[in-house]
Amino acid sequence: MSAAASTDVLDTSTVLLKTLSYAVGGMTIECAARSILSASLKLYQGPFPTGSAKPAATCLNLVLILVGSSLSLILSLMTIGTSFISINVCIAMSFSANLSWHLFFVIFAAFLMYKTWHVCNGNSVYTALAVLLFMCRISFGFADLGFSGGIIIEDTCNYKQSEVTGIGYAARIGT
Repeated sequence: MSAAASTDVLDTSTVLLKTLSYAVGGMTIECAARSILSASLKLYQGPFPTGSAKPAATCLNLVLILVGSSLSLILSLMTIGTSFISINVCIAMSFSANLSWHLFFVIFAAFLMYKTWHVCNGNSVYTALAVLLFMCRISFGFADLGFSGGIIIEDTCNYKQSEVTGIGYAARIGT
């Protein structure tokens, strides 16, 4: 295969990968927007029926869904936007996307742990374990924000993941 043919294959696969990435990002944006609208409408409807589950728990679940969906929307927009940013804002945009990523998983972990805490009827062993895992998730998030980020290579904005914080980050602690 000639060098020109090799470049054509690379360009085609890059275009295909970006197209697929934008399609998935668009679906994520649609799902997050729908979730934001749905949770907002349910919160706006007013008092919850008195015979149902605890109104405060229901309201907190809806707020966690609303915040998580909002962060998902922001994260999707930032992820797609990194393809179009100038080199001047690479570092700031990468930090903002990384921050949104970690906030999304912290909110998601809080949502899952809160729901599980209710299923466990507030069990003290589960509560202690959940707090420990939640603190671990937050500490890996802070460490990752410090050690990972955007770098510029050959006039292209890239993301460099720290090998150390990537272990805790990939473990999906608490989620």
